Amino acid sequence: MRVVTSATDAAWRGEIKAGPTRPVVRATTQRIYLGKWRYNTEDEPGGDYDNHHTRVGFYRSILFGHGGAPREIPNLKRCEWNRSTDQDVATCTLTIANTQIVPIGSTGENADDFELRGFLAYNRGRDTEATARWGYDENHYTNFVMPDRMVRTYEGYGADFDVAPGDDENLYISGTWLIDDVSYDANGDISVSMRDLGRLLLDHISFPPIVPYADYPMTWSKIATQTVQARTATGGNWRKPGGQTSSSNDKYVGEGIVDVPTYVQPNGSVQGHGDRAPLSSSASDYWLSTGQVSPEDFVWWEMDFTTAQNIAAVRITPFGGPYKVYVSLYDGTDWVGRRDIPYGYGTMNGHGTDDTLGEISSVDIQGNIPFAHTEVVDRGGVATTLTFRRKYEGIKKVRITLTRLRNMTGEKYPWRAGLREVEFYTASSVASLGFGTGPVSQAVGNYRDFTDIVRWVCAWSGWWWPPDDQDNWQNFRDTHDPADRVHYTYASGDAALTKGRIWGTLENTGTAGIADLTADQFDKQPLMTAIQKVREIVGYQFMIDESGGVVFRRANIWSPGNFVTRDHKSTRRNPTRTTEWVTIDEDETLLQYETRHSTRNLRERIFVGAANGHFGAVVRGYSPLPKTGLRRVAGWLDENWKNKTQALVAGDLIAARQMFDYRRSRVTIWGNPAIQIDDQCRIFERTTNETFYHYVLGISSALDMEAGTWDYTMETHWLGPDIDTAFVVDPDQMQPATRNYLAAVGGEN
Repeated sequence: MRVVTSATDAAWRGEIKAGPTRPVVRATTQRIYLGKWRYNTEDEPGGDYDNHHTRVGFYRSILFGHGGAPREIPNLKRCEWNRSTDQDVATCTLTIANTQIVPIGSTGENADDFELRGFLAYNRGRDTEATARWGYDENHYTNFVMPDRMVRTYEGYGADFDVAPGDDENLYISGTWLIDDVSYDANGDISVSMRDLGRLLLDHISFPPIVPYADYPMTWSKIATQTVQARTATGGNWRKPGGQTSSSNDKYVGEGIVDVPTYVQPNGSVQGHGDRAPLSSSASDYWLSTGQVSPEDFVWWEMDFTTAQNIAAVRITPFGGPYKVYVSLYDGTDWVGRRDIPYGYGTMNGHGTDDTLGEISSVDIQGNIPFAHTEVVDRGGVATTLTFRRKYEGIKKVRITLTRLRNMTGEKYPWRAGLREVEFYTASSVASLGFGTGPVSQAVGNYRDFTDIVRWVCAWSGWWWPPDDQDNWQNFRDTHDPADRVHYTYASGDAALTKGRIWGTLENTGTAGIADLTADQFDKQPLMTAIQKVREIVGYQFMIDESGGVVFRRANIWSPGNFVTRDHKSTRRNPTRTTEWVTIDEDETLLQYETRHSTRNLRERIFVGAANGHFGAVVRGYSPLPKTGLRRVAGWLDENWKNKTQALVAGDLIAARQMFDYRRSRVTIWGNPAIQIDDQCRIFERTTNETFYHYVLGISSALDMEAGTWDYTMETHWLGPDIDTAFVVDPDQMQPATRNYLAAVGGEN
């Protein structure tokens, strides 16, 4: 749902749609360039997810590629577009009059004609015979309305033609498109067929260079700690040598953090967890860092040995996690290593005396030191062995720096890290140390959440959002003046991508696959195939919004209200929600309505079970007409169900989907830029006795500038008479496990 002005809402509801409230479409076109940004995950802040190879390649961006300044398309006659939650990409067709009116009294080319026919032809003025025959000259639009140009359309009621379309406060961006076909006819019309930027995922296939060589053939494996045969240290023993410990917490002592009890104690402990804990034998104790502003911030724990040590490896058991870990070694003179930790000077989230969230002054933990080894350690208290590339002699201090911090304690002091145990592989003589092959616990894989796959695919294909102010801008005016650029900055990067973000809104699924997604499922197929595969597994919606941003999230059917979409000049952040929705009333805005009830997909009973037959569950399906005597049954068997509770929840959710399909409607209204697909709305229509809440599955828009009409035809399914339950059926009739699940996914997403 988009927030529109009171003037737009009044025009939509008003009887007169002419003059200052007439429907208007404006559009711009520009050359595209798929900009490239080189990356090496080993070098990026936060480091590499996959310990077995460095991910090297290019991120690509079409919106930030800076292909050319936009230019307004004149003479628009009609704009039609179609969006649906069921289609991969949206489509749009523009109809343009291929002419230019000649002002009275003009001189020059065709001065005696009423109009300049063929004025927008792609090759006007470049064909010598045509120029000789008709006197055509090259103009501002020669070779500009062409395939593979990017078009932005803006629609609304009324217009201010003294400003660029992107600055017109009467209009709202209705799509960011790529031209597929341009058709000319002798009657003077140009038809421009377009698809939204999702076309990139259909055009690009799973093959180099779009998929980097380091990731080809594309395979997705969940990151997890596994015992693997790998390089390991030999000739020594695992020990906890004597010495003094310290941590980055010490830098915050006396820095004015007010809390009860004091947040950072004088000895550097946080919430009673001190830096000696990783050397103890207690499994319940651990060192806990201060909370930081961003997951990409850094904290560290340090051991200063009483006697210098010869070291070949470190073994870390984390509290929380996963983390990216840097190991730094001090030989009594310098920190060893050729590269520095990509430390950023930041702040810690703290509270004032009134216990309101705020930021204290910055504290520099002095983390920009060289490191000798870097790796990922997994979550869940699993010990991970970090075997160095070589053995080190006479080491006096070891510092363990952690990033990719975890949100452990909510909003008060959120991003932090912890260590349960730290051990060192040492020997009395450095000559005794060596390296061989043996069983080692390591974090392997290349994604943690299904959404990470969507992020990487989109980053390769064209939705990279660069962090640098020299790159992260777009232009909506016919100018190259830097003052006209709109910059889109963000506070922190995305942990999955290690450096920046994807232009759009992506919601984590909270889960990953048990089995690998293998190359045979994607190789040499459109990259959309990978997104479709993930979407089928988790049931999320994938779409491209009007500003060209990726949207990947749960369908908006689990709680009342709508996501609020920002306009084209606002940065992409996690979307807010509103409990408001658009009401469609037959007395004001409803033009046509029809509804359908169908039992084709209804089943009285639904069973879900494990493929091995170890457990199963049966639930009651949705049946609007009880006691029919019908006994239709649907069943699903899958090897991924873990227990009966999961089977019960799956069965109830299948029944809910059947319920949604039972009643579908088609609604025609005046065009309203506030309504988007994946929205909830309410409809009142007396003949069909319609008062229910509905979910918008699809919208077909037709704005005709000549006829002065703008229609939305929407496909919907019902949500029920009571939006607070979000279901036609009473949730209390569902299994307790399902009610708990719905409570967990409800509310703000």
